[in-house]
Amino acid sequence: MSQVFETLQDRYRDLVAESLSTIPDEPFLESVHTLLNDIRQAGAVVADPGERSLLRAYMRFLATLLHQTGLQVPEVDLLPPDRERWPARAPASSRPPAWVWGLVGAALLVVLAGLVAVAGLSLGAATLRSTPTPFPTPTAPPPTPTLTPS
Repeated sequence: MSQVFETLQDRYRDLVAESLSTIPDEPFLESVHTLLNDIRQAGAVVADPGERSLLRAYMRFLATLLHQTGLQVPEVDLLPPDRERWPARAPASSRPPAWVWGLVGAALLVVLAGLVAVAGLSLGAATLRSTPTPFPTPTAPPPTPTLTPS
């Protein structure tokens, strides 16, 4: 966490605790305006997406608090982060993602099942060819054709 974010978070928590214990008066509403402006300005310094998201949520809550008291709500957009303060990108991983390994495993299973099926068919065909088929033994000589006059 950045030091700026921690400071703003502590100020926000103090204001929320104060809003729950007292009725909003002029000094309290002025401190809400000040914190909203400070959070907006901090957008240029805070580059972490999670911290920026929390700062936006803090601003929305404080703006709602001001709106409920009938006061005009200031601009509640964070300033864009300064590009020089952006965190360096993590180096791209040289390993493929997990879903690629899932596809490779599935493809290997399909190939293996195909090989087993082909091997089973060729073994079955070889077994059929290697067993001799018994031929019936002739009991009587085959009939001889006789010619009949037409």
